[in-house]
Amino acid sequence: MYNFRMHQTLVIGFCLRLQRPLNFKLLPNYRFCSTGHVCQVKKPQNTKGSHIPVMLNEILTILNPKEGQVILDMTFGSGGHSREILRTAPQLKQLIVLDRDPLAHEIALDFADEFRHCKILPLLGTFEDLPHLLQQHQVPTNSIHSVLLDAGASSMQYSAANRGFSLSLNGNLDMRMNELREADQPTAADVVNTLDEKSLQELIKKYGEEKKAHDIAHAIVQFRAAFGKIVTTHQLVAIVASVFDSPMKLDKLQRPAHVATKTFQALRIFVNNELNQLSNGLLVAHSYLKEEGKSVDNKEQKSGGSEELLKRMSMRRGH
Repeated sequence: MYNFRMHQTLVIGFCLRLQRPLNFKLLPNYRFCSTGHVCQVKKPQNTKGSHIPVMLNEILTILNPKEGQVILDMTFGSGGHSREILRTAPQLKQLIVLDRDPLAHEIALDFADEFRHCKILPLLGTFEDLPHLLQQHQVPTNSIHSVLLDAGASSMQYSAANRGFSLSLNGNLDMRMNELREADQPTAADVVNTLDEKSLQELIKKYGEEKKAHDIAHAIVQFRAAFGKIVTTHQLVAIVASVFDSPMKLDKLQRPAHVATKTFQALRIFVNNELNQLSNGLLVAHSYLKEEGKSVDNKEQKSGGSEELLKRMSMRRGH
């Protein structure tokens, strides 16, 4: 039986050990209609060129991929960044691509077949699994020139209703990034239907930085008592929206955002143990980078206590 309390203690404890509030925000990449309502984003039929990577030019400028280099893309997704890296430097010595999502791994295998001229190594696993995977393929430490880590869920995951990441697409409240590999991993539905009100409040506040975490947790527990289990994304969206005067609001960058965005973010981070995985990923990158290697850690975060959206670019080994 999965110990939710233990899971929560371990992950929240990691945040507390940082000795500062959770300082980065992984906001879903939603599309909004001119009316301000959330519009559905259809899943692309062809993965080639279907994803436009965020801050692509800046990332390529920092990585500066060159012939003969070994580059590690730790968050392959649908392959947007890796594809552009190969377009920039088609004669890489090796491109290693990792993802914990089995569907992304299938795309990576096709990607490797498409670019047969380059030695591409597709790996399936988490950041925690990566050292073992690299050892299996005889990749030594301090041998990689550049590492890319683009934290959070991918556009491919948000566009599939059955994955449960999207507010706008109704589906099972799942949110597991590797549900095909670990069937016993708890889903977001398991979390909202099992944790008590206080634990839900702490989770939503810590990982979503949601000011109305108490009210949302109370509404979830009330719904469970009156109607039973919460099983779909739209059920949870409606429950969260009931706490607010309006289902939409503007964030600090004046972008329209649904009021359930932070709650979904909190559940996704918790279900996938993202903070501990991110910490592991940074440690692995440091171990495998060459002395003058480069690392790009591309994520959204707070700055100085404000909710301004930033992209932190961590460069050079040890930074």
